[in-house]
Amino acid sequence: MIKRIVAAVDGAHASMAAFKDALGLVDPEGTVLAVIVEDFESFYHHYAVAIYGGNAEQDVQKFGQQWAVDVDRLQAELLAYPRSPKITVQCTALETAAQGRPALVLYHWALAAHAKLILVGHRREPMRPGDYLGSFPRWLVHHNVVPMMVVP
Repeated sequence: MIKRIVAAVDGAHASMAAFKDALGLVDPEGTVLAVIVEDFESFYHHYAVAIYGGNAEQDVQKFGQQWAVDVDRLQAELLAYPRSPKITVQCTALETAAQGRPALVLYHWALAAHAKLILVGHRREPMRPGDYLGSFPRWLVHHNVVPMMVVP
């Protein structure tokens, strides 16, 4: 069995499925590293431009504050999830501003954490037929040296 598994989580159904699968795949005394990766500045930029033509009524700082609240809630949910008592769950939140793509940030973090497997969820809804992977898992598939699984 695998001793250290990284599960990328953001609260979406597919990411939570990846976390649950990680709990099932990890060694009975292993560690699941639940990593919450957020790029709220890029989201804000898209939100401001797409919705308000560049004049969003909320500022980036409010998105950051909401992200911190969401991270706390998600970490509590992950730590409370039923599992074998000898399986360790560690939660880490990574905000990617000025660090590059979220998948790249997760990848470097997983390497530093000596992960043996990365689990990620699939795209919520395909944008076009056959587009099962979003940009996050697609980047990992093409650039990653750590074994990975995309969970439906």
